[in-house]
Amino acid sequence: MKFSTVKLLSTLLLYLALALFLGTAFSMYRAYDAAAKVLITGAFVLMAAAVAIRLVWAKCPHCRCRISYKNMNDTTCPYCRRNLMD
Repeated sequence: MKFSTVKLLSTLLLYLALALFLGTAFSMYRAYDAAAKVLITGAFVLMAAAVAIRLVWAKCPHCRCRISYKNMNDTTCPYCRRNLMD
């Protein structure tokens, strides 16, 4: 999977998880316990999927080294200094 696709997909999943967490807070305020359990479970599943995607596919396309979370916004690999968006 391309590095730009990994970044986009994992970011979208994390934002969806955040939206579900906020939905959980709203449903708990309204005392819908069953809906809150479904939403919190869905949020944790989406967050785990985003982390798994970054752990498995966030690699440099050239040297295949893993790109850490602090380097996800970089455009060049911190190891081989080649472009990550190729």
